[in-house]
Amino acid sequence: TIAAFIHYCEFGGKPIAKKNDVYPSYFTYDFNINNPAKYHQKVVDEGYLEEAPVSSSLQQLKVDQLKQILSSNGLSDKGKKDALIQRIVDEVETASLNLEKVYIPTDKGWEHLKRYDYLFKVKKYGIRFDEYEAQQKKIQSTRSNDVIWQILNAKFNEYNMARDFGLARNELYNKAL
Repeated sequence: TIAAFIHYCEFGGKPIAKKNDVYPSYFTYDFNINNPAKYHQKVVDEGYLEEAPVSSSLQQLKVDQLKQILSSNGLSDKGKKDALIQRIVDEVETASLNLEKVYIPTDKGWEHLKRYDYLFKVKKYGIRFDEYEAQQKKIQSTRSNDVIWQILNAKFNEYNMARDFGLARNELYNKAL
């Protein structure tokens, strides 16, 4: 479940929300996390996520908000979003902006995510986490694609033998992805 939060914060960082309903529903349904805001803080406290640079916090703002910051500081508000953010970082005392902190993966977080990357791959194939872990132990492989292939192949064969060709076709399709 730690990997779910690292994955969630992977691109651009995410703030610790004040309300749980801000978080994606898959935290509850797929990972059994009933209080995502509290768990998000736990992942930060354990060193898997760290505060991102101020540019990541600015990236969370809308262009109109960025332009307002620039205008109120007597700076040009012309340009694309990335240029506006860079101008703010270069020219504005960002501590005075009271920006919401966002968090990105640490090296420890990236290592953890790498180890549990299968959590995000298996879902698209309809493979349960426990099914994956059992197959991983059985074939003693650390390569997620090898484990997934073994599971899909076994399901394909099982459905073919049972003459359930519709389900077999679905597994064949999954193998082609």
